[in-house]
Amino acid sequence: MICNVCCALYAFFASQINCFLGVVPGDIYTDLQNAKVIDDPLYGDNHLYLRWVAAENWTYSRNFELNKAFLEHKNIKLLLRGVDTVASIVVNGVEVLRTSNQFVEYFVDVKSALREKNTIEARFTSPVTYAKQMSEEYKLVPYIIREAFYSGSIGFPHLSVSAIFSLQCYYGFQKAYGHDVPPVCPPSIFNGECHPSFIRKGQYSFSWDWGPSIPTVGLWKPLEIVAFDDYYVDDFTWTTERTKDSWKIHGDMRVFAGEKPADVNARVIIKKLNIDQQLTAHVDGGNVAVHVPFEVSIPRKDVKLWWPSGDGKQKLYKIAVIANNREIAHKIGFRHVKLVQDFVDEKDKNRGRHFYIEVNDRPVFLKGSNWIPASMFLARNHSERVTFLLDSAAEVGMNALRVWGGGVYESNEFYEHADSAGILLWQDLMFACALYPVNKEFLDNVKMELNRQIWRLKKHPSIFLWAGNNENEVAIKSQWWYESGYDEKKQIEDYVSLYRGVAEHVVMKQDPSRPYLLSSPSNGVETEK
Repeated sequence: MICNVCCALYAFFASQINCFLGVVPGDIYTDLQNAKVIDDPLYGDNHLYLRWVAAENWTYSRNFELNKAFLEHKNIKLLLRGVDTVASIVVNGVEVLRTSNQFVEYFVDVKSALREKNTIEARFTSPVTYAKQMSEEYKLVPYIIREAFYSGSIGFPHLSVSAIFSLQCYYGFQKAYGHDVPPVCPPSIFNGECHPSFIRKGQYSFSWDWGPSIPTVGLWKPLEIVAFDDYYVDDFTWTTERTKDSWKIHGDMRVFAGEKPADVNARVIIKKLNIDQQLTAHVDGGNVAVHVPFEVSIPRKDVKLWWPSGDGKQKLYKIAVIANNREIAHKIGFRHVKLVQDFVDEKDKNRGRHFYIEVNDRPVFLKGSNWIPASMFLARNHSERVTFLLDSAAEVGMNALRVWGGGVYESNEFYEHADSAGILLWQDLMFACALYPVNKEFLDNVKMELNRQIWRLKKHPSIFLWAGNNENEVAIKSQWWYESGYDEKKQIEDYVSLYRGVAEHVVMKQDPSRPYLLSSPSNGVETEK
């Protein structure tokens, strides 16, 4: 049983702003403009006079009712598909969740907090304030304590050892980094906000060379409450593998389990390929999301292949999972992709390496462009615009786009249309033109983000490659930034920690079917060596 608590009016307010009505999914700038509090942020220099919006802490609130039958279910979960970005989620005065990543879907148990008449609040922290605070905690506090303790001449030389110890206890025994993470601020001509590396949010929203600073906050994707007794199958995904005689589907169902163990029963159906397979699995419970793997094997001779635009047809089959009388359906395409990086001449390796892809054993010449977010306001309905842009790319002969790492992991609609249009996608992870923190809290946040996003996206045949970031490799080697106490050697160490130690590990574990490159642009295996 599902209760939608989105697609409705929410009250929103801030400390110095009266209460107005806004829409969820949405964002604060759109709601303020619709309420006639502000003018169009993209007109003229309006964005320069609206920096106060991102500096405020905003709250969105809505009342809703649930009937007794809904509340009597053994398990009730709140599913938030997208929160932008740092927020406390409060149900009937009880904080049930804290969020800190625009790219993560959050799931939380709310049964004990609910009653028949309810209030849900999303209390947002200013993204600008949060990024600054995280930067200061990363650099200043450990640095001051370290220098004061070891030299007694830098920082606070007058502090006693006991005072220093008290400071360390207050801030926690964290590693002393003692440096900024460049670039600290964008070029002044951008009129942007500082410390974008410290918040897991589309970096473009803090300004870029193509767009103004519009650091949105809001519930930018749907949210819903689901009630169930034993288990609830939320979604499923897969990768495909070509073998000598068959195509294998390596599937994965995301199942919400209750407190008690349960037996999951489901069917996987691909009607056009005569697949109707029963699935059974035992889940241990524990009130968490669990992943139930499954495998389907189909003779190769029965499958029509998916091809990029210009090389053949984009054959897609409907694939569905049915569980508890609920059907979840997607489309599946079968294709094999390979990144070729062997030597041009094995006898003369100085001639360098090839760098091209093969789809279904056929070399494909990539002709394409760079994809940035279609709007500064992602929660607005951009269906027609996205469809028009992707179709336009295909009509002018493009067969590839790179989803740029300074934006966002795009909508399901975007990837589905790329699948049907035959547009190959080079998918950056969301890191761009910057270095990043490597403290445990940040890396754990990134791991959660990548696990969620790779899981969501890996089913799309249009995606042919994962890339760790946009231009960060070339930035280090070209010495784009000078930062005292943070030399190139240390920058490389941190780079490797993030993109090899974390990103590559998560990506290849989730999806071994595609190549992963550390960066875009890349020297491929030469960099990896």
